[in-house]
Amino acid sequence: MSKSKRTALEKIQTLKTKNVAQLFFFSYLTPNIVTKILHKKAWNKCKEKTGQGFVMPYIRDCLNEWKKEGFIEISPVKIPFRVERKRNKKIVKSYYLKNYGYRLNFEPLYRYCKENYNIEFTEEEKEIVNKRVGFEFMRKRILREYPNEDIINATIKFYIKHYGLLHLEILNKEHKKGLVLIERIAEKDLKRAEEFLKRKKKKHRLSSKDKELVNVEQMIYNQVMEQLYTTFIKGNKPIEDLKNFAKFQSLLLYVTSYKKNPELISSINKKFKKALGIGF
Repeated sequence: MSKSKRTALEKIQTLKTKNVAQLFFFSYLTPNIVTKILHKKAWNKCKEKTGQGFVMPYIRDCLNEWKKEGFIEISPVKIPFRVERKRNKKIVKSYYLKNYGYRLNFEPLYRYCKENYNIEFTEEEKEIVNKRVGFEFMRKRILREYPNEDIINATIKFYIKHYGLLHLEILNKEHKKGLVLIERIAEKDLKRAEEFLKRKKKKHRLSSKDKELVNVEQMIYNQVMEQLYTTFIKGNKPIEDLKNFAKFQSLLLYVTSYKKNPELISSINKKFKKALGIGF
């Protein structure tokens, strides 16, 4: 009896195609780059012989199937990829070629929850999840914290770990003090966003760019990136300070989102906990 063909989801979660999925989840890449990473010796050998790289058929097949299922997004602009020309194993020329890259979106996660646990996410819930874990630096954190997990289970575990705690569950004194401070900051941020929205409405109809500006989660992300650069990269602060800063910002993002819509955030948390077998 012949083996049944693995589905697009199963290819994301099992065997060597799981590694292909991890790379396409990590960043916008081409199938040629993924082949070079996963099959370095074979790729280099081909490059030496023909002057060009190649794509493993199973990697191309995965990408095509994931595209067909709606699991792939294409980079909005062409990305520069470094190309090296070698002679006698020495680099004689290095330059960049631009091409569109491909990246896995979060539709496999929602499909997995629907097919395995009958959990459906609303478009509003998907938007929140995508914004929280969709940035490239967050994708890197997911893979770094759960390197042996497939990207679907890694994302669920990461989300629950960093965003799934209701603030009432933070019990120690240090966290309670921090929570009071963070809630004050969150209230100020939300108030600023509301005041901005009111001022804009009085003057003219809101554009799509205006709506982006009142997204508090995006505002917090921008502040985090600016602070990371000025305080920790240029300022060369200790790693312990960076860890505390990361905890503070994660909690701020959670509390801010929770205050905007408690029912919505709680609903997402319950759904992910159910997918992990810890909800009901």
